[in-house]
Amino acid sequence: PAEALARLAARGFDRAVVLPLMVIPGEEFHALAQVCGRFQGMAKGLSRIVLADPLLASSADAERLAAILAATPRDDDEALVLMGHGSPHGADLCYPALQYFFSKTNSSILVGTVEGTPSLDDVLAELRARKTAKAVLRPLMTVAGDHARNDMAGPEEDSWVSVLSQAGIACRPLLQGLGSDPKVVALWVEHLKRAMKSLEF
Repeated sequence: PAEALARLAARGFDRAVVLPLMVIPGEEFHALAQVCGRFQGMAKGLSRIVLADPLLASSADAERLAAILAATPRDDDEALVLMGHGSPHGADLCYPALQYFFSKTNSSILVGTVEGTPSLDDVLAELRARKTAKAVLRPLMTVAGDHARNDMAGPEEDSWVSVLSQAGIACRPLLQGLGSDPKVVALWVEHLKRAMKSLEF
């Protein structure tokens, strides 16, 4: 991001909107905000930089994302388990917030995280309590990268597929990041348009 902003300033641009392709406003988002803050107002630089919101920036965002993800193709007897990254930042609360909206409309969808709360143990306990026999696993991440391919769907004994399969739950991984879903991308675009409007483009 710093290099991109420096190039814009060097080319004579005086305003910029930055769209973070992040799910929650966690540590990476706030690090990006600091970068934007350092570049804004520099002599012969960008006079104004607006940082758009990440995907989950409000309860309304969570409700809309929940509605989109609830339409993930699956059989009637399959639960949907969404694997988020998780964060030590307070924004980790976005995941339980998203779970709240799923719980209001569809009790067979569970949110878990690799490094936050709820954890895989929390998800497994809930699946067991519901006597779930089958589940679709989908990354709650922008791209289906390393976490999705290894932590979620990998052959290692501590991957989500392995842990749930060992517990007697037949798993079907769906390696599809949020960025490949046009309806999810539309939410990011709305955030971009809002940011651009605030910059009076």
